[in-house]
Amino acid sequence: MLRARVAELEAGAQNANVYTASQQGNEKRHRQAAEQNETEAALRKSEQKFSRIFHLNPLAMSITRLDDGYFLDVNEGYCRLFGYTREELLGHFSVQDLNLWQDPGERPRLVELVRQKGEVPDYKARMRYCDGSIKDCSLSLRRIEIQGEDGMIAIIRDITEEKALEQALIQARISAEETSLAKSEFLANISHEIRTPMTIFMGMLDLVLATRLEPDQREYLDTAQSASQSLLRLIEDILDFSRLEFGHLHLRQADFSLPALAREVIDMFRYKASRKGVILGCTIDPQTPVILHGDEQRLRQILMNLIDNAVKFTDRGEVTLGISPAQSGLVSFRVIDSGIGIPEAKIGQLFQIFSQVDSSSTRHYGGTGLGLALCRRLVEMMGGVIGGESSDGEGSVFHFTMPSDLQDGALQKTLRKPEAQNATCPSPR
Repeated sequence: MLRARVAELEAGAQNANVYTASQQGNEKRHRQAAEQNETEAALRKSEQKFSRIFHLNPLAMSITRLDDGYFLDVNEGYCRLFGYTREELLGHFSVQDLNLWQDPGERPRLVELVRQKGEVPDYKARMRYCDGSIKDCSLSLRRIEIQGEDGMIAIIRDITEEKALEQALIQARISAEETSLAKSEFLANISHEIRTPMTIFMGMLDLVLATRLEPDQREYLDTAQSASQSLLRLIEDILDFSRLEFGHLHLRQADFSLPALAREVIDMFRYKASRKGVILGCTIDPQTPVILHGDEQRLRQILMNLIDNAVKFTDRGEVTLGISPAQSGLVSFRVIDSGIGIPEAKIGQLFQIFSQVDSSSTRHYGGTGLGLALCRRLVEMMGGVIGGESSDGEGSVFHFTMPSDLQDGALQKTLRKPEAQNATCPSPR
């Protein structure tokens, strides 16, 4: 009796275990089915989203089999671009059948790139449209799996107009460069042709001025000589600017005496300043080296331009050339005048070629707007920086720096501005 009861209980437990296992199996299958349904729903949703993006995209898009190029799908943008209907393409033709590539070997090369890299962005190719015309296109391609096969999705953009515009811009740049080159050549040639007779004319003036002359005659000839020197400097500036445009202007490095150069430049403008009643002076800081290493001719040219401008635009008062050492082994040059000044906002435009502050002052004082632009280019070539400060009616300060490449020895005394009307830098030691 007891044994029968035990057996009955064991059989009941076994049946319960079987039922529980069966129930758990059913629940697992239900969960798996639910998960599969969710996955399939998400996949359908993703496919629908992709399909909407694919077919509504204004850019040309196609999906082809990677191996043989047969069309699996195209959007309206693709049909509009190439001139085929969707019905004509799907299931009937491959890319090779339509002879879309101008270069038949282009697609095999592109397919190989896609196989290796998985995607190829912005690939440039020339493609043939339905009407036989050849267009420049940009293709972005990506390898995908579709219906269990290797496929390739392509986004194609017609860049024919962009290429034409790019070529037009290149041609315009070349044409502008040729025009600029012709202009520079013309300026160089005409300047050279003018400089030769001017040099002869100035030589004759020097010879005449060396003879015995009446005071009035000497005054007239001095005026002619001053004017001819200004014209010759202008011609030299034009020639140098042409050389800069061509890249033919090179610096000549050599040792030279800074005090001797300063005195020479000041002496060149002594007569012009004295006729206007302007005091012309020069100061050199005692710590400034006597001997510099650089291009003496170009430094002279910069100083002449700055001092010429200062004297030109100063009707009374003084013009001073100041030279001193600066930080980092530089030498600082300052040309200070008490002239008509310049509006502060317009200082920057003075260093642009052919730019002038005021046309009325140009008519009164003369000038072409070339000198300061040339100074800026020369200073930058020498590794320096040029600038200026001014206020309208309160004079101007133009300054620049240049590497000193200092040699041993410094000026031992300050070169002070004399009280006399025509001050000069003293002779170098």
